[in-house]
Amino acid sequence: MRSTSSNSWVSSPHSVKDYDDPCSNVYTPSEDSFSVAGVADGVIWDANMACDLGCGAGVIAYALARRAGFVVATDISEAAVRCAKSRLARREGANIDFVQTEGLSAFRGESFDVIVSNPPYLDSRDGDVRWDGGIMGIEVPLKFAGESFKALEEKGLLIIAVSSLSPVKLFEECLKAYGYLIVYRAIAHIGLMEALTIFVAKKL
Repeated sequence: MRSTSSNSWVSSPHSVKDYDDPCSNVYTPSEDSFSVAGVADGVIWDANMACDLGCGAGVIAYALARRAGFVVATDISEAAVRCAKSRLARREGANIDFVQTEGLSAFRGESFDVIVSNPPYLDSRDGDVRWDGGIMGIEVPLKFAGESFKALEEKGLLIIAVSSLSPVKLFEECLKAYGYLIVYRAIAHIGLMEALTIFVAKKL
C-alpha cells in the first residue's frame, strides 16, 4: 500500500468515485488497490471462499464478491474493518464478512481457495500499518505470503503485490521457497519512478 493517493491510472471495473469519501485513519484507495482488484477480477472466476487480506477500505473485497461465493475481508485495524463494512454494506447482494485479526491468525488451515492482498509494501520504519512493509518493504508481504500458504487449499491462488522499490526478485524466490508456483505477473505503473509487480501464485 502507498502512503499517497493518485487516481490517474485505474485498470479495474471500479471507479475512484465509489470510494471518494475516505474514512479517517484508513488507507485511501489508490492505483495500487485498483490494480490488484483488476488482476483479481481478471483471473478469478468461480472461487468458493476468498479472502481480502489487509482489506483497508474494501476495494479488493468488492471485486472478489463478483467472482467468489463468499468473501472474508480482514484487517489488523479496527478502523479499517469498520470503514470497509460501512461502505460495502450498502452494496446490494454483497456476500462479504468482516474480521479484525492480525494476518490470518483467526483462520484454520486450508480455509480459502483464493487470497488476495495489497499489503503494506513501502520500505519504511515508521510502524504505520497502512503502508509500512518493513526495512526492505517485503517483510510484511512475505509474512502475508507465508500465512496464506497455510490458509490456502491445495492449488489455491495467492494474488499479492510488491513495489519495484523493493527487492522483487528476492520476494519471488521466497514465494517459490514457500512452495508456490508463479503462474502470472502483472506490472502496474503507479508513478514516474515506481511500478507494482502483482504476483499470481499457486500453492503446490
